[in-house]
Amino acid sequence: MYRGTWAWVTRARDTGELEMLHGRKYPQAKFGANKWSGPGGGLEANESLERCIQRETQEELDITPDMATTRKVAIVTYHASGEPYYEMHCFHVTDFVGIPRPTREMVEVRWFTLAEFPFAETFEDSERLYRRFLKLTPFRANVYYRTRIGGLILPIEFMPFSP
Repeated sequence: MYRGTWAWVTRARDTGELEMLHGRKYPQAKFGANKWSGPGGGLEANESLERCIQRETQEELDITPDMATTRKVAIVTYHASGEPYYEMHCFHVTDFVGIPRPTREMVEVRWFTLAEFPFAETFEDSERLYRRFLKLTPFRANVYYRTRIGGLILPIEFMPFSP
């Protein structure tokens, strides 16, 4: 099974409401072309999950997570045609070095509150997962798709997780 990471980068507004940092994938991306997404991707050979999240966040948003404050908050296993194919380790990033900006992988970068987020322009499972992330309690989830490129099958299975 393919393994990788995804960063949920947040900051608090003056009102205390959380904003999430996302980038819009470039039109020629192999996966998620033109979709809004947090930074993430697959592990390289002999790479730790922590190094992967640092590398992917740097490549996609031009920022480096502060690993002293970054926490693993979820493990999401994606299934297609009933078979698991991708295990995504999700990290909550609240502190980082750098200024978020477009890169060769993200053509646009923006902060969104949950109410502002363009869910129609992202992956089918995002809204359900983001609502769970906002509870700020670790979880595991199983997400089922008909194929690897779409056809979300509900419900998403959520379970407790202890990092």
